[in-house]
This record gives sequence, structure tokens and C-alpha cells, in this order.
Amino acid sequence: MPALTETEAAARAALIDVASYDVFADLTAEPVRSRTEIRFGCRAPGAATFAELTATATSAVLNGRELAEPADGRLALPGLAGQNVLVVEAEVADGTLTRFTDPGDGAGYLLFTGYPTQAPGLFCCFDQASLTATTTLSLVLPAGWDCLTNGPVTARPPAGAAGTWRFGPVSGTRPFDLTIAAGPYVEEWRGEGGTAGPVRMSIRRRRSLDGAVPDLGRFAGQARRALEHYERTLRVPCPYPKYDIGFVPRLNALAISIPGLMLVNESLLARMADPEDDFVALVCAHEVAHLTRCSGRSR
Repeated sequence: MPALTETEAAARAALIDVASYDVFADLTAEPVRSRTEIRFGCRAPGAATFAELTATATSAVLNGRELAEPADGRLALPGLAGQNVLVVEAEVADGTLTRFTDPGDGAGYLLFTGYPTQAPGLFCCFDQASLTATTTLSLVLPAGWDCLTNGPVTARPPAGAAGTWRFGPVSGTRPFDLTIAAGPYVEEWRGEGGTAGPVRMSIRRRRSLDGAVPDLGRFAGQARRALEHYERTLRVPCPYPKYDIGFVPRLNALAISIPGLMLVNESLLARMADPEDDFVALVCAHEVAHLTRCSGRSR
């Protein structure tokens, strides 16, 4: 897929305004299947633009009209109306989702990060930071799995059953903000933080690490104090109703913070065992600081 140029990004941002993404993915299918419904406005009806998709499109419909297949990762959108609905179904290529089999108990885990350019590998989108929208996610997960993502859980199947999980909308997000960490995670801690209003917080870890990890409640306390410090100092409330923290395998960073979520590399667990080591606290404070910058409204 050719890189988006600054000129192309500016032209597309001047032409369209993206209202929402409704993203569905079946993580139990082989290959994984996704369906994206995008609602967006166009300031010059009749004009054309394009969306990004590197997954294999099986159907693409704009305002009820079938579209040609994407070419080199770009889906042409001709003859735009003032208000548009684009629905794209796709099959996700192997390697888009990072999979991990726990050597301790054989459990499977899955990770998807849209940053910096992986979002079109899972769902169709206008993949540029200046086009923010409200994103709503639904996932089909295997039995016994939990999921950490940007939005709060609004519906799930009965405990231990396979089925569809639904997550609340997250406003002001960029396509690359969408992040999914799924598997049989164990909730180690749950609480609240924030000074301007309650922010629901939790920490999760792999199931096989039971009894082999340091006190994650201490990390939770560091995150909560950092969150409240930034709210008081910057006078900016946390823009999200929840902030989940997950210690996940195969994360290609020491830690990342995206809207509503922090993911931490498991390599930090060893350093957390040393009460004199303040590096983990520094990483925690650094990631929490991103919260006020994650929101599309603050950039």
C-alpha cells in the first residue's frame, strides 16, 4: 500500500468528515472476518476519495452501490453524497493478529494493535490521524476468553461461553487507536480513580502466572495516583470512563497507552519484584500521561 502523502491527507480532511466506525470481527473464524460500517459526510457531493483496506475485501458497498475491489490497499469511493454509509466485509490475513500459545498451560492469546499503520489490516478506514471519529467494536470470542479494548463492555455471553462481546463507543479516536488484547486473562485488581469523576480501572494478566507475579495492586496504585496527579495539575479530566491495564505477551513495546487502555510488556514483571526499582513506576507515570493526549479533542 502506498504511503499517504501530506497533500493527500490534507485534501481528504478538507473533503470529508468521519462520524463513526462500527467494527465487527469474528475472532473464532478461520480466517478472521471483519465487517465495518463507516458513516461520513462529504463537503462537495459528487467528489471522490478513497479509504484504506489491506485485508481481503469480500464485499464493499457505498450508499447501496457495489464498489470495485481495492487496488494496492486503497478502496476507491466515487460519486460521494452529502452523507454516506460505507459497508465493507473482509477476511483478515495471517500475521495481522499476533497470536501466543502459553507454554505453561497451552492457552491461546491474541493481540491486535492498529498503531502505526496496521488498522487497515483488520478493518476498512480512513487511516490518518486528522480524521477522528466515534468507534464502536463488537467481537466474537472463544469460550473462556476475556478482552481488553478501548471501550467498556456493554454486553457479553454467559460466563465461560463463546459468543459476541459488545463494547461502548469511544469518541475522538483515530483508526490506529483500535487495540484488542484477548484470551483467558485473569483480573488481578479492580477499583476506581480520578478526581473529576470516577474512572473505572482494572489490571489483568495471563492465567498461568497465578502466584508467579509481584503485587499488581502496587502498580494499580501508581497508575491511580498518576491519573489523579495529572488531573489536578493540568486541570483536564480523564476523557474516558474506564482505564484498563493489561500485562500481555508479545507486545512490541515496553508499554503503550491508547484511549481507555494501557498495555504493558510482561518483561516489566521481573523488575516489579524489586521494591527498590523505580523504573516501573516511571513507565507507569509516562503511560498515564498519554491519557490527556489520547483524546482526539486534545490534539
